[in-house]
Amino acid sequence: MEEITKILKEIQRDLQCQKEEMKEMQSNITNIINSNVNEKFKEIESKHCILSQKLEEQQGKIEYLERLGRKKNLVFFGIAEDEENYFQLQAKIINFLNENMKMSCDISDIEYIRRIGKKQATPRPIIVTFLTMGKKLETIRNRKYLKGSKYNINEDFPRHILEKRKNLQAELQKQREQGKFAVLKYDKIVILNKRTQRNEYSKKRALSSSPVINKTQKFSTNSQQAKKNKNSITGFFTARHEKESLEPISLTSQGPESSRNK
Repeated sequence: MEEITKILKEIQRDLQCQKEEMKEMQSNITNIINSNVNEKFKEIESKHCILSQKLEEQQGKIEYLERLGRKKNLVFFGIAEDEENYFQLQAKIINFLNENMKMSCDISDIEYIRRIGKKQATPRPIIVTFLTMGKKLETIRNRKYLKGSKYNINEDFPRHILEKRKNLQAELQKQREQGKFAVLKYDKIVILNKRTQRNEYSKKRALSSSPVINKTQKFSTNSQQAKKNKNSITGFFTARHEKESLEPISLTSQGPESSRNK
């Protein structure tokens, strides 16, 4: 009987050891699985962060390119839609700029014109792409001539920017009612505190085109350059060539009578 009891105790001890080993193995397996899962999760999270960053960068580049593509655009509203082709629309816009907005504009100032949206009872807006930024700014400056008329001109913004600007109107009005010089710049409200900032903003809005260098200034500059290079034989002939190129060329042919007079 004692032997049986002893054997049973040994069996119980072995079972207890096996249970402890099983628990330890289970704990180790759980730790290994958790460790692997954590490593995989960190790897996936890292890849997700990289992809999110790249996506954000690409989105920023797309928005920049879209903004750059619309930089020289203006949208015209209220112009009658009775043209039959592109050239008639082009002539209509040029005439509108010259007659209604007191500008001097021709075909060389415009890169592209098109109407946007589906045809309806009212005239569709017209997007005009100017060849130079100066001509666009001049058009914005002359927008004052359209006050009180059925015509209007706006910047060409993407749809999501238009929504942002629309949502900012209430806040913009609130800032102005508080006496602040608030302006809406693209998709943000900018508060100009100093008078110099206001003047700079007004000057930027009033820019029209690059200054024209007259021939007198150009000739004066070339003459000064020639004086600087008078000790150089290369500078002498260069200045002489430039001076001769600026002199008027007579287009009247010399016949026999002029030769005899000489």
